[in-house]
Amino acid sequence: MGPVAIITQASLAAERPVIVILAGGDRPDPTLTAVLPPPTFTIAADSGVDHARSLDMPVDLVIGDLDSAGPAALEWARSTGSEIRRHPADKDETDLELSLEAAARRMTQLDGAQLLVLGVGGGRLDHLLANMLVLAGPLTEDFEVRAVVGDSLFTVVRDRARLVGRPGDTVSLLAVHGPAFGVSTTNLAYPLTHEILLPGSARGVSNVFQAGPSEPNAGAGGLPPGLVQAEITVTDGVIMAVQSLDVVAGGPR
Repeated sequence: MGPVAIITQASLAAERPVIVILAGGDRPDPTLTAVLPPPTFTIAADSGVDHARSLDMPVDLVIGDLDSAGPAALEWARSTGSEIRRHPADKDETDLELSLEAAARRMTQLDGAQLLVLGVGGGRLDHLLANMLVLAGPLTEDFEVRAVVGDSLFTVVRDRARLVGRPGDTVSLLAVHGPAFGVSTTNLAYPLTHEILLPGSARGVSNVFQAGPSEPNAGAGGLPPGLVQAEITVTDGVIMAVQSLDVVAGGPR
């Protein structure tokens, strides 16, 4: 099992509900989907249904204009009891945004739910940038959001977030949608204490996980061996934390 699967699994609270969105980008790693906690609700955004079929991962809802979803995958979804909501091709929202709206409605029925988005990478750069900004936008302000993009794990930080990584792993903290105030960190090599991160600034780029003085050995605090936990807090604003799990430990800042 690779680092993306190990760290994504460890980042999710197994006792809390998980909503999974399968986007239509790169196919998710089967070793990751195999170790995830059983989702409470699964949404396929357009051709994300093809990923679901190839992974034999049942979905509760297929949504989008369905212009890129394969006929065989749609038939599979119907046969397994999925709800299918087809939207016009000429629409204001991306298919992922429609999925987030559906997830937000479902989240109101679940206490402490977490959202995990898979299959975001690949395809057009403008779609990727827009979708990442949407993930950190108002639609998701009431719940925890993580997304796996290739060999990177994105976590949206509002107020407080727990990040899990290996000592030496790289993590960048990027302010989105405006300045982030009162940013503080624990267990990172370059600590931040009540600092301001500005959009367009590289101040938070290429920080590094390290074990804290109270937990000198990786694997402390109930985590799997080899992993440590960092905490990011923000008093006002939104941060996108990007863990680059394929970057050599201690790379240049």
